[in-house]
Amino acid sequence: MRHILPAILRVLVCPLIIFLSISFGAPAAFASPTIKVGVYQDFPLVFYDQQGKAHGVYVDLLDHIATQEDWQIEYVPCKWVDCLSMLENGEIDLLTAIAFSKERTAKYDFNQETVFPNWGQVYTTNGIKLDSITGLAGRTVAGLDQDIYFKSLRELTEKAGLEVSYQGVDEYDQVFQLLEQQEVDAGILPRLYGDLNEKKFRVNKTTIIVRLSELRFAAKKSANKELLATIDSHLHKLKEDNNSLYFQSVSRWLGQQDKGVDIDLDLTDPERKWLTEHRRILLGVDPEFVPFEFIDVDGSYRGMCADYVQLLSERTGIAMDIAPNLSWNEAVERAKIKEIDVLPCVGMTEKRKEFLTYSTPHQTFYRVFVTREGSTIGNGVDDLVGRSVAVQRNSSHHGFLQDNTTIQPILFDTAEQAIISVSEGRNDVFVGNENMTGYTINRKGIVNLKMTRLEGAEGRNLYFAVRNDWPELVSIINKGLASISEKEREAIKQ
Repeated sequence: MRHILPAILRVLVCPLIIFLSISFGAPAAFASPTIKVGVYQDFPLVFYDQQGKAHGVYVDLLDHIATQEDWQIEYVPCKWVDCLSMLENGEIDLLTAIAFSKERTAKYDFNQETVFPNWGQVYTTNGIKLDSITGLAGRTVAGLDQDIYFKSLRELTEKAGLEVSYQGVDEYDQVFQLLEQQEVDAGILPRLYGDLNEKKFRVNKTTIIVRLSELRFAAKKSANKELLATIDSHLHKLKEDNNSLYFQSVSRWLGQQDKGVDIDLDLTDPERKWLTEHRRILLGVDPEFVPFEFIDVDGSYRGMCADYVQLLSERTGIAMDIAPNLSWNEAVERAKIKEIDVLPCVGMTEKRKEFLTYSTPHQTFYRVFVTREGSTIGNGVDDLVGRSVAVQRNSSHHGFLQDNTTIQPILFDTAEQAIISVSEGRNDVFVGNENMTGYTINRKGIVNLKMTRLEGAEGRNLYFAVRNDWPELVSIINKGLASISEKEREAIKQ
C-alpha cells in the first residue's frame, strides 16, 4: 500500500494548482527567530492534544521544513475564531489548514501550493432527510463560527429566500454533538473532517455539499510573504517525490494496512483451474475518469480504481494489462465483442448487463447536476425537461438518462468537454459524478459553475465488469475485493 497512496494524493491534490503557474525561485530567508503557528482542532490535518501539543499533517510538514530551514516553531493552540483574530493582529505568524478564498485575501496572504482539496458537507440528525437546501427552511443549522462553509451555506439560503436559524460553535466536534443530542436539525462540516469522524456519532450525511475549496497556509497581510514562499518551495518538492515526508504523513494520519499480510482467498478448484489457464487479462479503462481512473501524462494507469486493480493483481496473481490508446467509447465497444476482458471502474446500466457480469461494488459515487451560477434549474430529474443536457457518451450517467428519462442529451467524448460546454453557456446542465466533476472544475480553474447532488440520490456504485462468459473471474474478483480491509479502502478513498 505504501506505493498506492502517493499516487492517489497526486491525483486529488497536485493537479488543483497546475493552472496557477507558480514560479519557484529561491525565496528569501525568514528573519524571525521563532515562528508562531496557530493550531485549531481539525483532525487529522491539524489538532492539539490535552497537553496542548500539536499534531497532524500540517504539523509534520512544518516540522520537516523547519529542520531544513533551521526555524524554531512555536505552536499556539487556539479556537478557530481566535486563530483568525490572532493572525490578523500579528499575534501569530502563520495559520494552518485554512481554505483559500478571494474574500480572505483582503485580510491574509496565502501560500500558492494547495495541501488538500475540501468542501462543506451537510449532516442531519436521525429522522430528518434532506435532498436540497430548500429542505433547510424553518430549521436550525450548526456550524463553526467564521468557517467558510458555514458562511457559504448561510449565503446560499439567504439568496434562496429561506428562513433558516444558524447556531455557531467553537469546535467542529460540537456540530456533531449538537446533532446527536438533536438540539439542531442540521450541521455543516468540512468534508475530510466529517468523513473521518462521522462514525463516532449518530448522524446522517445528506446529499448537500457546499463550496469547493483549497486548503493552504495563511499569514498576516503583507507581513510574512517570504515565509509563505519558502513553504511553497518545499511543498512543491515534497509533492513531486512519492516517498517524501508529505506522503508519509498522509499515510500515517489517514491510516493504511501494513503491506505483506498473507491473505488466503479460499479459491475453489474450478477457480484455481481457471487461474492456471488465464494468467493475463486485458482491461479497458477510461483515460479521463479522474480521480477514479485515468492515464497519466507518463502513460501509467492511475487513480482509485487503479489501486484496486493493483491490490487484486497482487492477491490473485493475475497480470492485469491495460489496453493502450483507447478512448472510453472504444473500450466499451471492444468489451461488447470480448476483445476487452474487464472494465474495472464502471457503473451498472441495463445495456451493459447484456454483455457484462458485475462484481460486488468497490466504490461509491454521487450523481450531480452542474449548472452555471445563478441558474434556477433544480436538482430533480423533472428539472431537466426542456433543458439542454450535456453528458459523456457511454457513461453510467448517459445510461441513467436513457433508463429513467425521455431526454435526448448532448453527447461528448469526455466529461471535461461536457462540463466546459455548460461553463461557456452552450448547454444548460451537465450530469456526472461528484468526485470527477469537482476535480475537473478545480483543475481547469472554472469559477462560474455550481454543483448539486441529484434529489433523493443515494450513493451509486462502481464495479469490475467482466465479460459474461467468465463467471469464474467474477467470483475470484469478489473474493479479492472481500479481502480488502476497511482501513485500506479508507486510505484509497482519501
